[in-house]
Amino acid sequence: MAEQLEKTGISYTPKNAGVLIVEEAGGRVTDFDGQPLDFAGGVERAANRGIVAGTITTHEQAIRALSTDAKAT
Repeated sequence: MAEQLEKTGISYTPKNAGVLIVEEAGGRVTDFDGQPLDFAGGVERAANRGIVAGTITTHEQAIRALSTDAKAT
């Protein structure tokens, strides 16, 4: 599959696949700030801070908890 994606110019990493699997299952994947993951910079994702993945409900709870923790520090 990776070779097919490369032929179309779409970048592929195992993390892209993980995002696709979670989203197709009805979940959500973002960084700690709730922003979409930016794979344009490669696997380093310099534009993002961490990864949060889960069902819609657990994702929202995690983002709220991370936001609260950030405000407390």
